[in-house]
Amino acid sequence: MVCVPTFNNIYNMKIKFLSILLAILATAFVAKAQVVDTSFYKAQRGHYVSLEAGYGVMSMLHGMSDAKNTTDLRYGYQARFSYRWYIFRFWALGTGLHYQRMATQSMVNNMQHIPDAVDELGRTIEHRTQFHSLEEKVDAHVFSVPAGMYLHGVQISKRLKLNFGAGVMFNFPINNSYKTTGGLETRLYYDQYHLELSDIKGHNVYTASGFSGKYDLIPSLSLFGEFGFIYSLNRRIDLTLVGLGAYGLSPTISSDKYLYDPDCMVADAYVNTKYNGVLNSEESYGVRLFNLGGMLGVRYHIGTYNIDAEDLTRERKKRIMEEFDFHRNRRQDFVEAERRRRQQVEEDSVLLVQEAERKRRELQDAEFIRQQQVRDSIAKADSVSIALDTTHMEAVMNEVVRVELDSNIHELNVNRCKFNDAQPQLTRHQKKSIDRLAFLMVNFPSINIICIGHTCDIGSVEQNKAIGLKRAQAFAQELIDRGVSPSRIECQSKWFSEPLVPNTSEKNREKNRRVEIKRK
Repeated sequence: MVCVPTFNNIYNMKIKFLSILLAILATAFVAKAQVVDTSFYKAQRGHYVSLEAGYGVMSMLHGMSDAKNTTDLRYGYQARFSYRWYIFRFWALGTGLHYQRMATQSMVNNMQHIPDAVDELGRTIEHRTQFHSLEEKVDAHVFSVPAGMYLHGVQISKRLKLNFGAGVMFNFPINNSYKTTGGLETRLYYDQYHLELSDIKGHNVYTASGFSGKYDLIPSLSLFGEFGFIYSLNRRIDLTLVGLGAYGLSPTISSDKYLYDPDCMVADAYVNTKYNGVLNSEESYGVRLFNLGGMLGVRYHIGTYNIDAEDLTRERKKRIMEEFDFHRNRRQDFVEAERRRRQQVEEDSVLLVQEAERKRRELQDAEFIRQQQVRDSIAKADSVSIALDTTHMEAVMNEVVRVELDSNIHELNVNRCKFNDAQPQLTRHQKKSIDRLAFLMVNFPSINIICIGHTCDIGSVEQNKAIGLKRAQAFAQELIDRGVSPSRIECQSKWFSEPLVPNTSEKNREKNRRVEIKRK
């Protein structure tokens, strides 16, 4: 039976770890870098150096050959100096020097058997060593040289980007030590007599504790993957936050010795007894370096940029001029197109006035005057020759638009829409009126309106203020959905402070639940 570390079946996660790493790299490649070249962003070319330090799980991971024995992961510190060279726009090669303070802790509670041993008289015996809660703590200092490929530039915000990397690390242990607590007891078993000697003085039966020493660790190879965030402070300096994971591909020590070697195989035995350590013994197997932690640091750019300050200023001026020319040409095209649409404007205006007359007979005279104003304005525009300058034409068109806007607002205020709480219930004719108002506001940026929500007297003042504002915002949303900028619409609530009719019946209250439109 195999005893595993605190991470459940960590050795079985090797394939999962590699799969997740490949998935991260594939996702980063698909989502790669919408990097914008502005004065703030650095191009992904040139050379970078960084200095980072952090904390995490840094342990010499290993399994235990007996279920009675246990091992735990330990925490440690790490720091690194990195160098990146961007060979393409988003891809870089990297290396550096990485320091890791590794640790591990093991507990041994089983019995060690050494067959074919001899006692002090040369008789064949089985030497037994019983370990009593023998706890060993190991500290190691490791320098690593990483070699990897990095993907950089997945934009999150103006200053924040994502960074991904993967590769291998060459690990070089420089110093280590171990120390134990608990102890052991030696026993001699004579098979021919079925006799075991223990708890007696002499005859090489004894107890021992308090071992210390160091291991002969060997260089090893690890696979690593990392992701992090880069926050730009200025054109040269960035802050970095990195999450790093590394797993050893090769063992860093051989595990083929007895944990406690009593030197009991020769006649003059028990002279050179030796405690070999858990990691160096057959009690453990697969000792590999494991790192899962984070680091915070600073990165410095020593390369070049895609755009210098003069080129950037020139590009900005060029974009401003292009935008100015675009709006000027658009205005001229609109005036020319408006001339061709005058007949359609006249027909739409007549239809709107006729519909208003059929629904509100009492306003027939007022609507007739507005209709006549529209016809007179269009007739005046028809009499203007092609030679008239643009300024005169715009004045004529503004007059037409003003009359049309007043007529449309009046129509919407007279033909009030019904509300279900704060949601408008629009008829086909009301939708057509809103479409016309949105058309005028989209094509004439100088038009701004105020939407005023009204309520009946049911409920408190605060409740009705909120309902009135929601009704005004709901009506404004209809215009926004048709392309009108929200900044050109002001929403207010008059609740039941300005009733259209007294709130003496449900029919009157329904009339007071309305939205009133005014020019701003």
